[in-house]
Amino acid sequence: MILLLPIVSVQAQQYDIAAGLRMGTDWGISYKHRIANRWTVESIMQQGFDQEVALATVMLQHHFPVGIQRLNFYTGVGGHKGWYVNQDYEQLFENPYGLSLISGVEFTLAGLILSWDIKPSVNLNDANRRAYFHSGLSARPVLKKRPSKVETYLKSDRWRFWKKKNNSKSR
Repeated sequence: MILLLPIVSVQAQQYDIAAGLRMGTDWGISYKHRIANRWTVESIMQQGFDQEVALATVMLQHHFPVGIQRLNFYTGVGGHKGWYVNQDYEQLFENPYGLSLISGVEFTLAGLILSWDIKPSVNLNDANRRAYFHSGLSARPVLKKRPSKVETYLKSDRWRFWKKKNNSKSR
């Protein structure tokens, strides 16, 4: 029975840049850029449906494959800066800034990255609203695909050296 189980390869997400919409407790846009294997930086601009503040958040995230191809768990940390969009609030309170955490899952399907996350944030300077708890679904089309291992090898110096060496032997 165990022999009948499918063999699933484990690999990281195959994109370098993706951007799209985020909907949940807030609405906004999300931009993800891969900076290293299993590491991304995500920028989120969002505004709440019932809140008087807009937030810009930048987070460093680490991705963990979960055993199914194109599915990852990720977690990260970063900072946020807010702006009160209602003039009455702006006069009463400082614009918030603070620490943001994130945990979520993402799945790539036909060049579209679908993700769901939980993003708690703690303000360091705003006594009016000490913490936020955001959750959202994001849909980000892949804007720049990550080259495959074969493509990377073919562009490498090792491939050029091997090709040159074998071509000179055949003459």
